[in-house]
Amino acid sequence: MWKVLFWWTLLLWLLRVWLRVCYRCRRFGMEHIPASGPFIIAANHQSNFDPMIVGAVAHDRVYHSIARATLFKSKVLSYLMEKFGVIAIRRGESDTVAIRRAIEVLKSGQGVMIFPEGTRTSDGEVGEFQRGLWLLIKKSRVPVVPVAFDGAYDVWKIGTKPKARGWIEVRAGQPLSGEALLEMGEEDGMKAIRSSIVTLNEACKSSIQKRSH
Repeated sequence: MWKVLFWWTLLLWLLRVWLRVCYRCRRFGMEHIPASGPFIIAANHQSNFDPMIVGAVAHDRVYHSIARATLFKSKVLSYLMEKFGVIAIRRGESDTVAIRRAIEVLKSGQGVMIFPEGTRTSDGEVGEFQRGLWLLIKKSRVPVVPVAFDGAYDVWKIGTKPKARGWIEVRAGQPLSGEALLEMGEEDGMKAIRSSIVTLNEACKSSIQKRSH
């Protein structure tokens, strides 16, 4: 229990303070994160800061992220990834392995966070979604919480070093029923999730523009 309190309470609190001081990070919609039971967080992907940014808005619930191990090449990030229970897709394994592990986590009543785009954006916009998210929904039938942020791309885009200062904002939206999404079918269900994330992302972008000018 003390390990959970340390990594999910103390360390995330310190990370939130750091995001607030260095990147003027603001967060909205914490009340939309389910207080109990399994859930999926689906978020856009702009930088290697993203798991920490999502943690700022979902800090009250322990969840496991799905991420490619190659995203965390440094020893420090790899260590943090292990301590936060990241479900890593490693070389030689398929996406199915990670999905299977994620389903086990959901069945235990915990949360799973996934970046449906599968990779960081190349232009700052929300890209097309891969099928991994839908497989999770189909197998678990749990609520999906759309989360979006903006500013992380400007702070740490692909191929650059992170900036020391910037503007970041993150928002969580109303949970989407897993059962309702399945009734819509894969194409429409995924469109509904992506539309929610895009709307939240645009709200973050607009707010940052007003704050930074």
